[in-house]
Parts: sequence; C-alpha cells; structure tokens
Amino acid sequence: MPSTHSASTIYFAVYISLYIASSTRTLTVPLTLFITILLIAALSVVWSRVELGHHTRGQVIAGTMVGCLCARLWHSLWWEYALPLSVDLGLNKRLGVHEIGIVVGYVWDVFREHVTAEKQNKDITSEGGANEASIQYKHLKEHEVKNQLPKERRQKSMDGHSFNE
Repeated sequence: MPSTHSASTIYFAVYISLYIASSTRTLTVPLTLFITILLIAALSVVWSRVELGHHTRGQVIAGTMVGCLCARLWHSLWWEYALPLSVDLGLNKRLGVHEIGIVVGYVWDVFREHVTAEKQNKDITSEGGANEASIQYKHLKEHEVKNQLPKERRQKSMDGHSFNE
C-alpha cells in the first residue's frame, strides 16, 4: 500500500511547482529557490516516513510516484480542459479559478483517502472485530443489571469516588 503521506505531500509540492512554472513567463531566482525549498520539504516528509518506521522504502517510493503522477495529471487536465472551459463560461471572472484547481485536487485526494479508510473499517467489521466487541459490551451490561447491588453498596465510579445519593 503506497504511503498516503508521501503521495499527498509530493502531490502538493509538484502541483504548486508546476503551477508556478506554467503561470510565469520566466522563473526568477526567488521562484526557483521557493520551488527548491518546497520540493526539499516534501522529500523530507517522505524520508521521515521511512526513518520513523511507519513505511518501507517501497511504500514511500510508490506514494511519491502516485503523488507525482496525480499532480501532473491534474495539472494537465486543469490547464488544458477545465481552465479554458471555465473561461469560455465566464467563471474566471467570478471565481478564483486557479485556486479552485488546487482545492479540487486536494479534495479528491482526501476523498480517496477517506474511502480507503472506510474500506479498511468494513474489513475489520466483517472479520468480527467490531461486532464481537459490541456483543461483549452488551453481555457485560446485562450482567451488571442482573447483579445490581442494593443502593448503599453500589460500585465505585470510574474515577474512584463512590456514589452518594
């Protein structure tokens, strides 16, 4: 499974770099420096995933490739199709069209990550993990109701204080 931290971090760094490069006529030294720092920061996050032991090298390499591919694909789709269409429809005068491209790409990445997390939760539930815990909780509550002590001998609460009614 590719590292989603690597994919999303690299996606943003590459997309913003492509955006800057394609929206300026010439890359000045400050812009080039900004892009370089941005890419180094993103690669630092990627490296930290391996260094902290959260992912293997293969997982972060796969995540990095996915992030680069998605950034390049979204950049191409945005500049070649969506942006010209929005200009033709007059949306560019009403909205910050360039910023919308960044936001839509981010929302897609978060949505994809959410769907993956939900699928993993369903797998846990289908294996009996969550269902078994809820069944055990139900049995525990039934047992407590059956074996309730008289009012003066009620169990202490979770924080160690007794109930005084």
